Amino acid sequence: MRTGSRSGWFGRTLIVAAAMVMVSTTAAFASSNTTSFNSASYRVDLPLQVGDTGSDVSTLQGMLKNAGYDPGPIDGAFGPLTEQAVVALQTANGLEKNGRVSQVEWDLLLGGLLMQRGQRGEDVRSLQQRLANAGFNPGPFDGIFGGLTEQAVRQFQSAKSLPVTGSVDQATWTSLTSDPGVVSVVYRRGDRGSGVRSLQLLLATAGFSPGPIDGIFGGLTESAVSRYQSVNSLAATGSVNQTLLDLLSETTTPPDVILQVGDRGAEVQALQELVALVGFSPGPFDGIFGSGTARAVHRFQGVHGLPGDGTVNQQTLDKMNEIKPKALTAYDYGWNGADGTEQWRGLVTAVFTDWGLHQEVCGTDVNAGNCIGNQIDNALAIMDCESRGRPNVVNYRSGTTGLFQHRPSFWDARTARVRDRFPDFAVNATPYNPEHNIVVAALLVWESRETLIGNASRSGPWDDGPQPWGHWDGSSRTCVNPPLVTP
Repeated sequence: MRTGSRSGWFGRTLIVAAAMVMVSTTAAFASSNTTSFNSASYRVDLPLQVGDTGSDVSTLQGMLKNAGYDPGPIDGAFGPLTEQAVVALQTANGLEKNGRVSQVEWDLLLGGLLMQRGQRGEDVRSLQQRLANAGFNPGPFDGIFGGLTEQAVRQFQSAKSLPVTGSVDQATWTSLTSDPGVVSVVYRRGDRGSGVRSLQLLLATAGFSPGPIDGIFGGLTESAVSRYQSVNSLAATGSVNQTLLDLLSETTTPPDVILQVGDRGAEVQALQELVALVGFSPGPFDGIFGSGTARAVHRFQGVHGLPGDGTVNQQTLDKMNEIKPKALTAYDYGWNGADGTEQWRGLVTAVFTDWGLHQEVCGTDVNAGNCIGNQIDNALAIMDCESRGRPNVVNYRSGTTGLFQHRPSFWDARTARVRDRFPDFAVNATPYNPEHNIVVAALLVWESRETLIGNASRSGPWDDGPQPWGHWDGSSRTCVNPPLVTP
């Protein structure tokens, strides 16, 4: 459970309770003295002797083993082997050889090992809780010092510039229990809620994408946290403690919300029209900011790499307004939104004629019977499959845009190749512009066709090269490649 609150931009956040419960084991003798283990949080009842059991005995056995005295299994049972180890310690230090551990023996061992792999008990459970609170995942809080707990100890020791042994010695324990730099975890994988959503928005704003901003602390959010921690010289635990949260809040300014779910009115309707213009359907233009509008805004943010969860901030609005004039160019070409793909036949014919794609081209020599025909009808068939003739449509999964659905990541390289053939092609070409979109499609068809024409001039397979419409065949809309090569 996470409880508590903090002020600031985050509003309410949930904080892991820092209360730790350490073990107090009663020894066999009622007259035993109680001693502190260099930490106000850990108390052990002394003396310890044969017949005693519990986590204090486990701790004793671990310290004996670390000091070179074999107590047998670290099982929390003070048996003959543990007694022999205590006697060996007493002999080596000139003490009475009674096999009992009093204050003197305990103090001798205190600087040694406290807990290690294989140990079990409530003290291990407390260690696991403290490691988790510090942001290091020890696995389940099961009181078993296993591989995950050892790994968490190593990570903690590395973060605190301690010897990285994977076992808990006095220095490690002191750092865990008294170091002010060890702070409680606020969020970790598996958490959900508005606080996690706010965290994700801050990470995205800072340039560390957490995946969908959905209020679910999953693998992508954990990875984003780890990357942020690494860049900022923090232990890359993937969990969020207060130190990290404060650093994020102090160095990152989240976008201001302008419109969000629940808003109504003319501004919302204008937003809906703008979202639709830049390629994302918000549903009806009803002036109600509902789930459909939020989903469209969120998809727009995702395609353009903007932080946001479907609420409209200034950064999102600025990007939409940047794209708006590009999307409006479709109307300059007479697009009315109702006539579908066929309305683009004239423009396709003009562009494809410039590239010579309106003519049939046949092979030579052994491939003379193989021809590539007029590509205009093929172009319209592919366009209809890709965009239904809508010049501003955007695929929110891939970001492909426009009549022939070009990927933004390929756009600049392709327009540069167009300018190699047509130097006057616009330097600010955009896939939202219908003509620009068709020109780049023509480039790809022309390049593929030229490869096949080259194959036609030599012996060998005619189709040993990319098909003219191979860029679109099998796309996300499962466009069918027309029979472009006819024997």
